[in-house]
Amino acid sequence: MDGCASPPAACVIHGDEPALLAELAAHRALSKLALRRLAPTVLVSGSPPATTLAALRAAGYAPVAETAEGTVRIEKRLPQRAAVPPPRENVGRRGPRNTATRASDVPTGTGMGALADLLLKAPPSAPEPDPFGSGVPFATDTEEIVAGHAKHLSYSDVRQIAHAIDTGAAITVEYIATSGNRTVRTLSDLELDPPYLDAWCHLREAERVFALSRIHGVMPA
Repeated sequence: MDGCASPPAACVIHGDEPALLAELAAHRALSKLALRRLAPTVLVSGSPPATTLAALRAAGYAPVAETAEGTVRIEKRLPQRAAVPPPRENVGRRGPRNTATRASDVPTGTGMGALADLLLKAPPSAPEPDPFGSGVPFATDTEEIVAGHAKHLSYSDVRQIAHAIDTGAAITVEYIATSGNRTVRTLSDLELDPPYLDAWCHLREAERVFALSRIHGVMPA
């Protein structure tokens, strides 16, 4: 068969959550490890265990070396409680916005749970056409792609994510991790990689990969 052979496996990564392993395989910052999926909960790495462990930890994960043969177990770090990110100037050109609650309107020190409640309760200033099942076309291809994977979002939320992707604007999202924990993240430099969203996470101060299906709410940053 023509083509380059895959690098030999130097260690094995396994975990209990298929979505988490899929996230690792798609993470651009881990591409140097040459990760390959053998099964929903098993990856192989082309790098030695020590190199693999260091790269995973640098990317914000919590791997544990299990055996001398190079097996690595991957886990999610428990989310840390953090203050609401400070207001930032929006990047890129923005169109008309609704009057929904903005992150900059929330008092500093508001707990993550209270901020998430504000996110869920903030209504748009006026009803917007909802294309889901109504036959109304999406305004852009980006909106259509986002809507196809972010099943929990309203059309207004889909539009905000698509706008941030297309213009470089920052947004704040409510995200449900694979562990079931709810977090609120401010994201910028968004890049669409269906079914994932690559972005700079201001909470972790690092690039992270987010599953569109796990985003449950959106508001402007």
